[in-house]
Order: sequence, then C-alpha cells, then structure tokens
Amino acid sequence: AEITMRGTPTHAAYPENGVNPSGALARLALELPVIADRVSEKYGCMTLTTIVGMRTGERAFGVAASEGKLWATLRSERTAALNELTDSVIGTAKELAAECGAECETELFDVFPATENNDALLNNVKAALEKEGVEWEDLDVPFRWSEDFGHYTACVPAVFFVIGSGEETKPLHTAEDEYPDGLAY
Repeated sequence: AEITMRGTPTHAAYPENGVNPSGALARLALELPVIADRVSEKYGCMTLTTIVGMRTGERAFGVAASEGKLWATLRSERTAALNELTDSVIGTAKELAAECGAECETELFDVFPATENNDALLNNVKAALEKEGVEWEDLDVPFRWSEDFGHYTACVPAVFFVIGSGEETKPLHTAEDEYPDGLAY
C-alpha cells in the first residue's frame, strides 16, 4: 500500500499557518502493527504489516513538511483477513489525515489474495510423496512472502508447496542470501 498525505506548505517559523502531515504519518506507522494484531486475533491467522519506506518533507530547514508518503506491505494467510486489514489500514490513514487537516490518497500495488491450499489436493500430494519415500514436512506456519499463485487458488482448487534448498541456505533478501547454484531447475 502507498499512503500519501498532503497538507499545505508554510515557513518553518510559522508551522501554525500550514498543515504538516508528518505526525499523522508517524501515528499511522505506529498503528499498523496494532491493526494487524487485531485482525490476526479476529481471524486466528498470521496477519502482518511491514513498513518498507516512509518520507515526509524535504531537506529544506526553512519550510515545514507539507506532503509525505508511507509504503507498507500487508500480508495474511487468509484472504478475508487481508481484505479487512487493507480496509482498516486505509480507513485509519484517512481518519488520521482528516484529524490534522491533510488530504489522503491510497493506492494498492501487487495485490495477491492469500494462497489457500485445497485440503483434498494437499492430501493427494502428501500421499504421493509418502508412496515415493520422499521426506516432507508440514510447516506449522505458512511462508509469509506474497505469491501471485493466490489468484489461481481463488479460481480453482490448487496446491502450492515448496521444494527446499537446504537448511544451510540463508533467509531470502538478507545480506547473507546467495542463490545456491547447485540447485537444478
């Protein structure tokens, strides 16, 4: 989600003459995990907000900030929870902007419904792995990364599973992450 708040500019010596959305964006940033926790508890599933960036104003010490943006990813293992999370984040952003007199615009990017496996097909996959003697592990918690495969599972029964790259592989997108070249495609 991209949340943009626009106020009105003013000289930094006279902040009362303008509308600075920085406080509203900061409050929103602090409220995002609270919203996610509330939705997670309601639906009994992993629901997460992660701030990926935030910017207000410019490096101009004589001018108060009048515009800012906050970028966050919104995630959940259930589509209904993700929809409620999205609505709640947008509603809170608009409320906070209105409280300080700023305008608020929101835009969603890379929207993926939750990838929810079909139980019958998942049992077929597990049976096939067992029949072939392939070791497998049913994870206690889902992978958190977003996946466009959720668009398919929303339309047809499907199963999404991962073939691991080994326990020594470092977590994705960390400084130590390096693709294990020994893996075959």
